[in-house]
Amino acid sequence: MEASKEFKKAWSDLRKQIKCPEKGASNPHFKSKYRSWEDTEKALKDADVDFYFESHNNADQAGVTWWVILNEEEAAVATCMIDKAKRDPQATGGCYTYAMRYVVQVHLGWGMPDLDDDGNEASGIFTEEQEVDLLGQAFGIQKTSGGLQSCWTENGDIINRMHQSNQKMYEKIVLLYQKAQANINKEIENAGK
Repeated sequence: MEASKEFKKAWSDLRKQIKCPEKGASNPHFKSKYRSWEDTEKALKDADVDFYFESHNNADQAGVTWWVILNEEEAAVATCMIDKAKRDPQATGGCYTYAMRYVVQVHLGWGMPDLDDDGNEASGIFTEEQEVDLLGQAFGIQKTSGGLQSCWTENGDIINRMHQSNQKMYEKIVLLYQKAQANINKEIENAGK
């Protein structure tokens, strides 16, 4: 369902109230920190965000659509599909939990590295360049052409906005998409050798 103008305005205002949690969970494999789902969910609940996830599952991907309810209206605000590493319940479950974190954190602008240099992370505001970089990261994690195409479609609002308002950023999006497609094609070619 397409969100009404009133919903979009209310959601924009509410997003500014959601505080970005610290990266409190550790990934020993990559020796890095990340924001856990528990911390992400707490930030949403602290801001009184009423939400739920719709799950999606097919042979190659699993993911979620994030629905938000405001003023008795609900709308899908973002979708994230993740390519499955394997076709088993553990891989599917991992896709769901990763997609939940990813769709919320990317949509709210929390997923970008080195964002604090100008204080934007604290305010929840990010630049078009940072938004496009995030989109490039989303393209880059796709493992199939279908997943890449779905990612393009699911981020149509951002892509169309850039196409209409910032040709330079739109061209960067196209280049990032083409690079991701070239990498997928190279992986397919290497797998066939």
